Amino acid sequence: MRWIIGCGFLVMAGWTLIPDKADDVDKSSTRLGAFLTTLVAFFLLEMGDKTQAATVALAAQYASLVAVVAGSTAGMLLANLPIVLLGSAAADGLPLRAIRTVAALTFFVLGIVVLAEPWLGRMSWPA
Repeated sequence: MRWIIGCGFLVMAGWTLIPDKADDVDKSSTRLGAFLTTLVAFFLLEMGDKTQAATVALAAQYASLVAVVAGSTAGMLLANLPIVLLGSAAADGLPLRAIRTVAALTFFVLGIVVLAEPWLGRMSWPA
């Protein structure tokens, strides 16, 4: 498992350095792509989290399914809207190349540490 995780971090380090093709595409033509990407990402990432557990509990407590779904959706919208607006405003001013480089270095160091951990554990460090 250590080899899979360590090599996974090293692969991510290389992949992080590759610019997204979306950077070269006209942003007005990618609205549906952004919607679908966000929809799928949220669906996968939110499965089984505490928000879903709270929604299930509320649906069990209240008879109005429509009100629970509407409240849950409105709550997620209110929680995420400020972050989406802040991200959108900051996106044009962020140094993407520097961010990619720092992320790649972080993944690389994590990969090396995971792969070298058996040898690092055997080293005696001065007190």
